Amino acid sequence: MTSRIFKFGKTVIASAIVALSFSATPALAQDKTVNIKIAGMFGSNFQPIGKHVNEMTKNVALATNNTVRMRFYEPGALVPVLGIFDAVSAGSVEAGHVGIGLYINKEPGLALFNAAPFTPDLQQFISWIYYGGGQEILDEVLAQHNMKGIFCGMLSPEAGGWFRKEINSLEDLRGLKMRIGGLGANVLERLGVSTQALGGGDVFPALERGVIDAAEFSNPGMDEPMGFDQASKYYYFPGWQNPVSPEWLIINKAVYDKLSDNQKNAIEVACGNAVIRSVAEGEILSMKAVERIREKGNVEIRKWDPEMIKQLKKAWEEEAERLASTDANFKKIWESQQAFRAANSKLADLQKLP
Repeated sequence: MTSRIFKFGKTVIASAIVALSFSATPALAQDKTVNIKIAGMFGSNFQPIGKHVNEMTKNVALATNNTVRMRFYEPGALVPVLGIFDAVSAGSVEAGHVGIGLYINKEPGLALFNAAPFTPDLQQFISWIYYGGGQEILDEVLAQHNMKGIFCGMLSPEAGGWFRKEINSLEDLRGLKMRIGGLGANVLERLGVSTQALGGGDVFPALERGVIDAAEFSNPGMDEPMGFDQASKYYYFPGWQNPVSPEWLIINKAVYDKLSDNQKNAIEVACGNAVIRSVAEGEILSMKAVERIREKGNVEIRKWDPEMIKQLKKAWEEEAERLASTDANFKKIWESQQAFRAANSKLADLQKLP
């Protein structure tokens, strides 16, 4: 899988070079200048996403001969994070850089593009988005909200969460109070967990004081700086609730439609580069964080019992089918993703080493 990711990365970088070479051509020089404010969900110092969003805006400016001028704004500077979706839809803000699954109250199916349990792995997800119909379905869904979405970043796979007590079965989860976001919360609610959607800064004190018994936040590279290892005894893997965490640039449709083909292509290429760069850096950050946690020795790093994973997956599939039966867009996205996954798995089985 690693070789494929980096092969993909080389393609992105090569494409970026081609795009940049066009920046001095008369065709681009004639493009109208467009200013795009980007409302951020993650801060510019938030590793690895913030840095790569800012690099993306610079690459777009270079590739368009500065005819697309993007400016990233810190979370809350333009609108509250929870209001980004509505603001971009209405056109009061031109764009947002978001984990689109946060807005499942607007579209439950958006979680399948960002924050859903047992999603396809990184390789499958990228293939589905770019060549398996995922982007086309997202375009359909977001067009209903006057938006265009562009894949523009990726967090490393999440961990399963921090727990104050040992978890060996689903019964051990029953009655716990846990901070968890996305549709993973739906699954745990079905299993008797009381879930809470706390903001990042509220998680540690709640865990430390015992207000909650467990918390999932993100991957080790993001979790460790939050200090969760100082308020927990066990750190479980893998993150079944969110195996991949793609980030998206959402642009008001009227703004996007006014861009020239060259300008649109420049944004696509720059965002593609942000995807591969954030994947690569995020993996390093998580790797080093796990090493530090092990060295400190105050937390036991565990893997979920395989039988628990099977049961959690069954509970998720039941929840997904329930959502598909009540929401047409969720059903369309879910069926497309599952069909691609099944087809791709036949190839994956052939390629798997013993």
